[in-house]
Amino acid sequence: MPPLTDNLIHLPTELLVSVWSYLPNRDIKSLRLTCSAIYATARLRLDGVFISANPRNIDVFRAIADHDTFRKEIVEIIWDDAHLAESRHDEGSDLYYGLNPRYSVECPWWYGEECRENIGDLWGRKGSDINRPDHEARAKQVAAQLPVTESWAYYRKLLHQQTEVVLSHADADAFAYGLQRFPSLRRITVTPATHGFTFCPLYETPMIRAFPYGFNYPIPRGWRASADIGPFHRPRPWVEEAGISRGEVEAEKRKWRGFSIVTRLLAQHMRCQSQHRISEFVVDVHQLSTGLNCHIFDQPCDEYDNLAAILRQPGFRRVDLALTILGIENEDWRSYRHGYLERALGNATGLEHVSLTTDVEDLTADMEEIYPHNSGSLEFFVPFLVQQADVLAFLAALPETLRSVELSFLKFLDDGSYRDLMDGMRQTMGWHKRAVAARPAVSIALYIMPLTPDDGRALWLTKELSDFLYGDGPNPFRTEWGPNWVSYGTGVMRDEFEPAHERPNEEHSELIRLGYLDENHQYGLE
Repeated sequence: MPPLTDNLIHLPTELLVSVWSYLPNRDIKSLRLTCSAIYATARLRLDGVFISANPRNIDVFRAIADHDTFRKEIVEIIWDDAHLAESRHDEGSDLYYGLNPRYSVECPWWYGEECRENIGDLWGRKGSDINRPDHEARAKQVAAQLPVTESWAYYRKLLHQQTEVVLSHADADAFAYGLQRFPSLRRITVTPATHGFTFCPLYETPMIRAFPYGFNYPIPRGWRASADIGPFHRPRPWVEEAGISRGEVEAEKRKWRGFSIVTRLLAQHMRCQSQHRISEFVVDVHQLSTGLNCHIFDQPCDEYDNLAAILRQPGFRRVDLALTILGIENEDWRSYRHGYLERALGNATGLEHVSLTTDVEDLTADMEEIYPHNSGSLEFFVPFLVQQADVLAFLAALPETLRSVELSFLKFLDDGSYRDLMDGMRQTMGWHKRAVAARPAVSIALYIMPLTPDDGRALWLTKELSDFLYGDGPNPFRTEWGPNWVSYGTGVMRDEFEPAHERPNEEHSELIRLGYLDENHQYGLE
């Protein structure tokens, strides 16, 4: 029998390319080593590249930037702005090494405890799910965990590398180089969510792929690290003012180091390179309770000026911002009331998509104070207390170029509700009269109780809304379930970090029948 490769290479190239398209890059890399004919047809898919304060990520970033073929395919740079925590307590304190005999001076107490808690969180996220392949893969890593002292030794090496990168500005230099080397670059993304959950990263960056098998470590969140540090410390002012020194301001800015670097270098690049194609800037927290320090919008500062300059660029069409604002309610919401956020968005005359998320559930905001009417796409009122009439008036004022609307996690004042909002949209918007291709796609995400936004899970409605707004379907927000919830059988459950978690919104017994849940569930990863 001839070798399998002999059979493969005689298949039409178009068929081979189609087959390769279903394989992950790691499998394509192996295929390319089999023979020259397959090497020529099995091309790696590299449309995005990662960068962070880690030398492995930087080395791969620069290697792609120097590759004459791969560099032309890159359309997105993703900056991982979640730095590994150096400690949860001061070194030398009792809490640093602790009194637990399981942890010696070779491993701080806080590190071992967080690794232990990670496994409990992993079991909690699995719940009563059946053992899917992704669960089994994580269970194998749990079983193969490194001894905690070995894990700490590897983690300390990562910390040392991180410090060297920050002091040398190697990540900033690489980012500036990439802006020059990627001719198809369209989007810049900054996120603190790259590491996801234990053995379940959001992105498998070169750094994460190089981890030893079974490496359990404190998951960095970056920015407002409430889960990392303990009690929440509200955002501090972004510029010097009474009682706030320059040193304190600089210390605060360092928590959002990646955002500051990206906006500065991107604004400089856009001013100097008029032929660039960059048209999207995305800050994505993936439903984690965190975001940019809202005080960036109190008054002009370097970061605000750079962001505003980016948005003003001709052809710039998309911006997604996530803000941490918990605590500013005692300051009369000054980050919004001063109008700098509205001004930055309003001067971006070419915007087609605007997204704004926050980390509180009781922010009362006037839509017209924040979103410009020239937005061609309106997404993520998250999570605001709103007047139903304000939402309807705002939607009615948007141009006919509107193509998508996401109204997620809203809370309503004055007896408003999702049910009445949907009725109002159907009766007053007139969107059903437009050509099918011109009708805005409407979606809504709802928190799944008792889970919190930190879980990255939500109930999503799309098809049901389209059927109601543009067809003969019922309003999915039925009276018997309350005006802000939907009945079983409506919507889809999704997880930002576990795509395989997706399932219909059904009762527990039905999910067992459908094969999503295990009726003989035992707590933990089997």
